[in-house]
Amino acid sequence: MGNFYMDIRHPDKPVEKNPLRTRSISNVEERILELEERLNKLLLVNAALYDVIKERLNIADEEISRKINEFSDKNVITEQHVEQQVRKCRKCGKNLIQRRSLCIYCGTNNDK
Repeated sequence: MGNFYMDIRHPDKPVEKNPLRTRSISNVEERILELEERLNKLLLVNAALYDVIKERLNIADEEISRKINEFSDKNVITEQHVEQQVRKCRKCGKNLIQRRSLCIYCGTNNDK
């Protein structure tokens, strides 16, 4: 039957030996909760700033929406540029995380 903790992609390699699998599920869940809390705070701040800007500068919703769309279009262009710079792992061919040379899928060091 084999070891219950074997990695699906590498059945001969125990998960414990993979250096990228150091976080426990509870740590990941805790981090998700922290990020959700930060997101909720940012949403409140954005809503408050939106109201202040709209009231004090007497700006119409349409103008703010137009500016948001403008930023969104710029972001799409930036994302397309970043996609062109994506590095691939030389062993498994998966995308590498930006500014990291260690593949999160197979553990290969792509620095060399």
